Amino acid sequence: LYNLGTAAAHEDDYGTARLRLEQAAYLAPWDEDVEHNRSIVERIVRLQTIERSRTGRTMEGDETLFWWRTAAHTNPHLLGLGTGVLWLLAAACIRIRRRSDVPAVRDAAVVALVVLVFAALNATFGVVARRHILETGRPVVVVAKLELREGPNEAAKLTRKPPVMVPGTLVRVVDQRDGWVKLTWQTDAAWTRSGGVAFVTID
Repeated sequence: LYNLGTAAAHEDDYGTARLRLEQAAYLAPWDEDVEHNRSIVERIVRLQTIERSRTGRTMEGDETLFWWRTAAHTNPHLLGLGTGVLWLLAAACIRIRRRSDVPAVRDAAVVALVVLVFAALNATFGVVARRHILETGRPVVVVAKLELREGPNEAAKLTRKPPVMVPGTLVRVVDQRDGWVKLTWQTDAAWTRSGGVAFVTID
């Protein structure tokens, strides 16, 4: 995927380049070479969008995409391991408090227990939130020129003042229906044929 994305970028095919590099980054989020090339292509796509947009704005300001990328780049094994260790340490503090006859040790165990339980609850929430974000984020890369419509069929009206979405733009899908996908960006949404976009993650 990294090689395919890099080769496509050299051919100025930024739709394919962004798709393959995003997929590579999803599978290997700590690979510096992948992230370097992905960020270069992302900047090129943003510049192209600004150049073609009358407002000079990019389309990738969706906060959900930020959280999706953060979740995708979080190691689930380390997160789960850290959560387990925190709960074990909390259990150890409870045992120390019950068995110790020294007041200072018992007080320290209580303080440590409160801190560890708070951290463990946050880590547990992070595990659950990561899974939810990855399942609901569903980002796609624009790979062809899009026709944005108000509904999932050819009879639906075209979107008034459609945004500039050059090949390589990353947006989010919130619904799918009979060969159509509903894209959302910032505060707007519209339907388009599914052939014009490609999912970063594949079910």
